[in-house]
Amino acid sequence: MEFDSLNQYHKILNKIALQQPTSYKEYYTFLISASAIPGSNNQLSDFINNTIQIPETSDDFNYEYVKIKWLQMMALADETATLDEARIIKVELLKYIDSYSIETDNVNKARALVETFEMVIYVIQNKIELGKELCQNTFEIGKELNDKLIQITSLYHLCDFLVADRNLEEFITQSEVVLELESGLATPSPYKAKNMVHLIDAYIFKGGNHKRVSQLLNQLYNDVKTRPHSYSLYAQFLTYLPKDHKLQKEIFKIFNVKTYPEFGNKIDSISQNVLVPNDYYHVLNFTSKLLYSKKLYAEAFRFKDKAIDVTRKTYSEDLSQSLADFQTEKAVQQKERELLLSKQKSKYYGIIASLVAALFGVSLLLLYFNTKKNKILKQKNNLISNTLLEKERLLNEKQLLFKEMHHRVKNNFQLLSSLLELQVTGIEDKNALKMVEEGQNRIKSMALIHQNLYKDDSLKISLSEYVNKLIAEISAIGTINPRILLNIPNYKFDIDTAIPLGLILNELITNCFKYGFTNKYPSLTISIEKEKESSFYKLILKDNGNGLNSKEQFLNPNNMGLWLVQRLVKQLSGKCRYSYDNGAVYTITFKDTGERLKVA
Repeated sequence: MEFDSLNQYHKILNKIALQQPTSYKEYYTFLISASAIPGSNNQLSDFINNTIQIPETSDDFNYEYVKIKWLQMMALADETATLDEARIIKVELLKYIDSYSIETDNVNKARALVETFEMVIYVIQNKIELGKELCQNTFEIGKELNDKLIQITSLYHLCDFLVADRNLEEFITQSEVVLELESGLATPSPYKAKNMVHLIDAYIFKGGNHKRVSQLLNQLYNDVKTRPHSYSLYAQFLTYLPKDHKLQKEIFKIFNVKTYPEFGNKIDSISQNVLVPNDYYHVLNFTSKLLYSKKLYAEAFRFKDKAIDVTRKTYSEDLSQSLADFQTEKAVQQKERELLLSKQKSKYYGIIASLVAALFGVSLLLLYFNTKKNKILKQKNNLISNTLLEKERLLNEKQLLFKEMHHRVKNNFQLLSSLLELQVTGIEDKNALKMVEEGQNRIKSMALIHQNLYKDDSLKISLSEYVNKLIAEISAIGTINPRILLNIPNYKFDIDTAIPLGLILNELITNCFKYGFTNKYPSLTISIEKEKESSFYKLILKDNGNGLNSKEQFLNPNNMGLWLVQRLVKQLSGKCRYSYDNGAVYTITFKDTGERLKVA
């Protein structure tokens, strides 16, 4: 079966390379095979953009074309940076689908398939119940239309929400159903390899089921395209297998090794040139854990150091690429301005020539005065034009430099957060571990601010967008799923206000998740408004927990978080009050940068 699939892939690839007529169905089969290769998302999207054209208008609806563009849309949705591109493709697909007034089965299938994009959005927004409901409803539509691809997609994304619910048993059950549905497809879905990886990971985490894990790992390994995905999973599996276990010996035989260090060196050498840096890092990291569990400490630390080096190199290369892109963009902009100026001059000279020809018949005297006047006007226009272009160039360069600075700061914060995360495994003291985790959360909150500043052309942060992302970050690492009520208008603040305000929100929201949600039905309310009769903003954060022991605990805090909140509020020329109303209520008034500067 694998040989037939590979042979078909090469046949279609040969047709594409020779520019022979290729059907949409053949393109889809080819792209599904290519999508199984690690790190292929960007290349897949570029290929579709450059090769696949929208079908010519006809009476027959082309479901295969929709599947190709859907594949591109979901690949782009995997990355936050390309989420907007994925949304544009969704709009284009719905426009194509709506152009057919007759509701055939294929039209209904296409509409259901495209709407699975919203499942990804619900995962990002942490809307668990809405997401599960959408997945289940779409699965039923897939059953009614007898479309296994829709059923597989629905259940695969349902598993994302089961992870958020910490429902391991149901996650495993649904993942097995996905595998069973895959067996009925002539062309596998784009989720087949990823679903197997997740299922193996879940079985290893649960413990036991060694035989099933071995079957799945071997299936993943035996497919040449998905084989690289198996390396880190084999390392994980060996970590939990006793030495000299029957399955351990079988794995060593597959990789032709005799010891754990030999196994580590083997998967290291075959991974580094076929995996993207992030996946290669996981191979090194799990190999380090494997060797550590077998008390091979020197080898374990060697692989851990190598994993850290890969992380550092990745961030360094990203920064270098950003600098190169910045220089290229500057050069392109300069060239475009030069061409624009050249066109403007040519147009201006043409006008002068026409004017001279028209006035020549009137009199030589008028020609002389008009020519002189036009010459003076030209000099003034050039002076004004050059001045405006120079100001525009300086403004654009300044804006680009600020955006690049925020991008670098965000990357550096993420690097620092990653390094702290790598070191957490070595800390045994609970107080020290708590301090490191709190520091890491504060770093993430500041990185989130710089990420939003980098994306916004005004170099200001939208408070509403920031709070939503911050709550999603904090709730993702906990087990509580409170009811969140937000009343935040579209206020935007510059970095001098956004940083302290973001840290204040991070501390208070984190405290709510840690200590405030003692109620059976936890809730958190956050609102902000601009006071009409003053220059202050009022921020109110309320939960329905037990609150602090007393106001004295707030006025004279014995923990770093509340002390930091009070210091940051003073930095914003504001005040912070605490009260209890069926839960903790924090009322903070503050001024934005412009109002604070007026007082200064």
